[in-house]
Amino acid sequence: MKRVLLALGFSAMLSGTAIAETYPVSMYTLDTFTKLLSTALQERAKELGITVKVDDAREDPARQIEQVKAALAAKPPALIVTPPNDEVAAQIDALAAAANVPVVFMNVQPNLDRFLARTAIVASNDLVAGRMQMRYVGKLIGNKGNVAVLTGPSGHPAAIGRTNGVKEVVNSLPGLSLKTVVAANWKRDEAKAVVTGWISAGTLPNAILANNDDMALGALDALQAAGIPDEQVVVAGVDATPAALASMKENKLDVTVLQNAVAQGRRSADDAVALAKGQPVQLYDWIPYELVIPSNVADYAM
Repeated sequence: MKRVLLALGFSAMLSGTAIAETYPVSMYTLDTFTKLLSTALQERAKELGITVKVDDAREDPARQIEQVKAALAAKPPALIVTPPNDEVAAQIDALAAAANVPVVFMNVQPNLDRFLARTAIVASNDLVAGRMQMRYVGKLIGNKGNVAVLTGPSGHPAAIGRTNGVKEVVNSLPGLSLKTVVAANWKRDEAKAVVTGWISAGTLPNAILANNDDMALGALDALQAAGIPDEQVVVAGVDATPAALASMKENKLDVTVLQNAVAQGRRSADDAVALAKGQPVQLYDWIPYELVIPSNVADYAM
């Protein structure tokens, strides 16, 4: 029996990862997209022979900081987090550095002057997503007309990047006018309420660009409830979630941009293990965005 245990221990040392090691994961929220991200992360962790413990901060920054403090107190091999903004990211970075624990920022791009902890950022370039979205929408409306943006929470790096990408393209095309930018906080019901308000006020734009698919679907819900034909307003999202792809196949959603949750989740697990072993990783480990439109949606539909 002793020989078996010794053999197992020696095998673990060779792999560079102890059998009982647990990698804590603090998710700021578990919405449609981040649930896909979490699932991919956990599946890859099983393949790597590691354990991940996922905690949901339920959109509470203070709760997330407390989760991180508790996780770091156990001296984990690495920490994986999805903070809501740069302020929280900076706090987590400082806490991890003090505990000498490396960090993987998953699905978010903290805009910090420098990182104190050993760090990997696994994300997709959100500025690119906004540009791709607006360029395609511009073609659909002849690069003329009014557009509106539904954004994620104020200060969220993805919301900032995607919105700035849209603004860049609008500013480069004189026929387009950005009429309003309103936060709907990634939420389908909040987006529906915002667009319902535009309909009631008679200020419906020619195109609605949402920072994520849930908000795009909320916009479509409002249009449908008001009896407005699908072809009257172009609606765009980001993420290429299963619900969004289904909507596109039904000729409702006009465009989305794939943010590859599976690739981001798997790469985050890989980078966490590499950091734990002291191996080099890229600071920005980009996962490319991909444009999804009716002509290629069959390639992405699950």
